Amino acid sequence: MFLIVSTLLGMVVLGWKDSLKISFIDLTQDLKHGIRKSQYGSMINNYSFFHIVMMRTGKYFSLLVYTCFCAVVFGGSALAVELDFDSLLQKAIIHSHDLKVAALEKSISDIKLKETKALYFPTIYMRFGNEYLHDLDKESQQTAYVGDTVITGSDSTYQHSLSVNLNYNLYDFGARGKKVGISEDDTRISESNLQKSSNDLKFKLLDIYARGLKNYVNLQHQNKIIQFLQEKYYLNKRLQEAGRVGQLEVTDAAVELAELYNTITDTRREIESVLVNIGFYVGEKYGAENTTFADLKYMAVTITPSVDSFPDLVVYDLEIDKKAKELSAATREMLPSFNLYSSYRLYGRDENEFTESFNDMSRTNASVGVTVNFKIFEGFSSVNKRGRLKTELERLQVLRDRKKAELVARIDSIVNELSILESSKDEWQSYLEKAEERIEMSKRLANEKAIERVSYLDRHIELLESKTKIELNKIDMAAKSLELQFYNDISN
Repeated sequence: MFLIVSTLLGMVVLGWKDSLKISFIDLTQDLKHGIRKSQYGSMINNYSFFHIVMMRTGKYFSLLVYTCFCAVVFGGSALAVELDFDSLLQKAIIHSHDLKVAALEKSISDIKLKETKALYFPTIYMRFGNEYLHDLDKESQQTAYVGDTVITGSDSTYQHSLSVNLNYNLYDFGARGKKVGISEDDTRISESNLQKSSNDLKFKLLDIYARGLKNYVNLQHQNKIIQFLQEKYYLNKRLQEAGRVGQLEVTDAAVELAELYNTITDTRREIESVLVNIGFYVGEKYGAENTTFADLKYMAVTITPSVDSFPDLVVYDLEIDKKAKELSAATREMLPSFNLYSSYRLYGRDENEFTESFNDMSRTNASVGVTVNFKIFEGFSSVNKRGRLKTELERLQVLRDRKKAELVARIDSIVNELSILESSKDEWQSYLEKAEERIEMSKRLANEKAIERVSYLDRHIELLESKTKIELNKIDMAAKSLELQFYNDISN
């Protein structure tokens, strides 16, 4: 059944082609009169084989070729893929490498926060030492203990010690709390960066999809326009033979046809590029031959979002808070710190044998103490550090203000463009209705006279070009409404 339908369609098309008798060789000859053939070499190479076969092998073989072509095209259309923005977005969120990296960075910051909170706990460690002490002062008979060090005044000897020590930061004027606060800000920054990566993915994919949809719509209209240009070229050839028009009109028609062939090639190349980019984000491959684009849904948005809650600005707010805490911590580190230490020691010694010194570790003692650490001078390092942190804090505030201005300008631009596009919708419809009325009025004469038919084709081409612009404007309107809706979702 399918082959029968394809054959009938082939007969209709071939009959139409026979009536037009468009010769590719004639088109090439006409191009020579007005332009250089090399400018359209790619178009000639692309279409020469098909036209030569059509001209030299007869319509019956051509009918067979067309039937096979239909079987391939329409048979393969069952595998056609229609891309939908919402579905692509869900796939991109699952596949996105940026989101996976941002999620891992959040996990890392959570672990770093636990690591920093360890500052609130004491440090306990064990130390084992063995040494040979050679006494250079034979007259000294006193033994002294200074911290973990034992100074013996007796003769030279082997000695061993095992100690368990505890250190704890009693008070440092809040420097420790500031360090923990910095780690908490890092955690919140990683959360905001994760949300920001998700938002950036939406905006990038929307931009790519809108570009692909516009090229897809362009290609559809270009394929329609090229049929009218082919007929216009044939009619001009016929009128030239009748002496009604000159070679210039034929050449112009040939140039228009060749230029559109090249434009179609460029549009297809753009669609292939868009599909490669979409495939990168969703982890799938799409072919330009069997892929279509679904329309974007227009979202009526009446509320202008507030940018203060956007992750971009939240990150800057947290970075500013973090830098202020770093500055405060650097100031507090210049003040004294109070530390508690405690030790429990085992000690053994022997003047002659190393092993006997180890076996003699039966003597014990314990100590508890408090130290005060105060940096008197360190080469102005702390002063310069505070100066650097102050400058970095000012820089972050300027960057935040700039980012806020950019976001406000972007949203205002979207709102203004949407307002202009929405106010033009009625004008678009009115223009199309008038253009179609003019085409209908000239249709009767166009069927009777070839020269009127050319004028009719020009009006039809103009109408298709206008429809293309209007559909592209509608795509822009839908894309910008979705972008504004995304901003609203972010602010909420």
